[in-house]
Amino acid sequence: PLHIIGRSMYETSSIPATWRDKVRLWTDELWVPTDFNRETFTAAGIASTKLHVVPQPVDLSLFDPRVADPFELPIRGAFAFLSVFKWEERKGWDVLLRAFISEFSATEKVVLY
Repeated sequence: PLHIIGRSMYETSSIPATWRDKVRLWTDELWVPTDFNRETFTAAGIASTKLHVVPQPVDLSLFDPRVADPFELPIRGAFAFLSVFKWEERKGWDVLLRAFISEFSATEKVVLY
């Protein structure tokens, strides 16, 4: 028999009802990357026995923490903001850049990565 595994993540504390219904009906398991996601889907009514935390993978051919050099900031003594996200419109990179540019001048010791 077919065993259907879904994989999902959601950045907010609740999921759409349509997702809940599809997970219930269409999957035998749902793999999520974090405990937060497991809690979110459980709170939405997904059986905890169906949920499995499978962390995000890291491609060690692209990044190996054992041999990676530390990232040096070009401005000593600066306050550094770090934003990590998939580069897509819905993540709001444009909002982040506009807010940073409007808040800080070029002479302030602050950087955005």
